Amino acid sequence: MSIFKIFIENEVNLHTLEIESLGYHRYDYKTYLNNTRFQFELINNLDKVFEQLNVLESVHIVDCSFFNSNFIQQIINLTKPFKLKSLILNRSSKIETLQQLLQKFGNNLENFAVRFLLIE
Repeated sequence: MSIFKIFIENEVNLHTLEIESLGYHRYDYKTYLNNTRFQFELINNLDKVFEQLNVLESVHIVDCSFFNSNFIQQIINLTKPFKLKSLILNRSSKIETLQQLLQKFGNNLENFAVRFLLIE
């Protein structure tokens, strides 16, 4: 299933669609992976973070290299109402998990980007 078909089926109305390809040398890629792991460990209790945000209206997820099914499930399970306005990914993820996220937040999504990492 293509990503564009998912947008059409879920009636996502984007204001911006950006697909960017990033080129990294192999030694940069190792640094990138260490940063990714570090960021992911900070996001294991997303529900507790959102509970503290009392006036939250919208969320912009940018440079989300830790985007995986665990992270998506945490977002989907959040009970505090908010609008997901931007989703900028550093790599493509599984179409099925992205589809679940779009089913819940697709009506408010304005910006979507996937940046692919190329290793030379």
